[in-house]
Amino acid sequence: MFIKVTIACSLISIVSGSNVGGAVFNLTESSPSGGLVIASASDRVMLIDSRSSMTEAQSFTSANGYGDELRLIDAGGVSVSVPLTRAWLARSSSRFPEFMSITPGSCFAERFGNTMLVPPSATHRTFRLFAGITDPSPHCYEGTMGYANMPGDAIRLSVQVSVIAATGQAILPETGLFSVNPEIQERDEPRFRFGINTDRRMTQIPHDVYRTWLEEVLTITGAPDLNSLMRTADLSGFIHEIPSIRLTIFHSDDSDDIAAIIVLGPEDLVEVTPLGPNIRIESGMSVPTMSLGLTALKHMSVFLDYENSRIGFCEPI
Repeated sequence: MFIKVTIACSLISIVSGSNVGGAVFNLTESSPSGGLVIASASDRVMLIDSRSSMTEAQSFTSANGYGDELRLIDAGGVSVSVPLTRAWLARSSSRFPEFMSITPGSCFAERFGNTMLVPPSATHRTFRLFAGITDPSPHCYEGTMGYANMPGDAIRLSVQVSVIAATGQAILPETGLFSVNPEIQERDEPRFRFGINTDRRMTQIPHDVYRTWLEEVLTITGAPDLNSLMRTADLSGFIHEIPSIRLTIFHSDDSDDIAAIIVLGPEDLVEVTPLGPNIRIESGMSVPTMSLGLTALKHMSVFLDYENSRIGFCEPI
């Protein structure tokens, strides 16, 4: 049985002359997992965790050592005061001991009404988090955005996943390019539940799709198994033969309208290093919900519209 507990949310105060209507934060990637972190006035960082729901966060103890508030630093160097409620912060045993939830129902959502995660670009080298913006279109190529439904308590997306050979031939469903144009697809292919995971680089995909992709990679490289592949010192000669992963995001579980299509290419899926390849996708065999990690999020801007219970995707500028 699910019981929703309501937590009173104090307002964030913007100090030192910032725009009261919103704030912009520069995010950096941690190592080795690659989660997004945000700086605070005490030089500590907060991991932006879009997976943590309000009720999950309640099971942890609020951070201490900050007093009754946390002062984050926005992109203009302005201090943003955040009350330390359980809906905001969650404890963890990792090197980043607190998580700040930006899911629907969080104090962040109630305060700002929306937020937009924008990936690095030619003009900005880091991810940025825009909170409380009036219009997301200036952050989108040609101002175009596709929308999917966002339930009131979590970020849950209806997604089909395909493996695409380097020749363009689909090993599972057909290939495609990133698009936010509304289209209709008549398919019997299964859909999977996906969330958005900002605390690591890896994107989780269904086990059968992951296995199909890995088998193709092993065939191309001649490696007998995954362990042998990971010990291969140089995959640079094979990188452009490695199949891609296509993720088709639908408006809802019951709709065939497409909100967005993301294609993860070989360089997104495999990082070639002198010590061997790093694979940036993983099987979601043991989890009920797959997740789009930073390997996918770096290709699109994501707009969480809490007030209208929808999530938007667009090609970044």
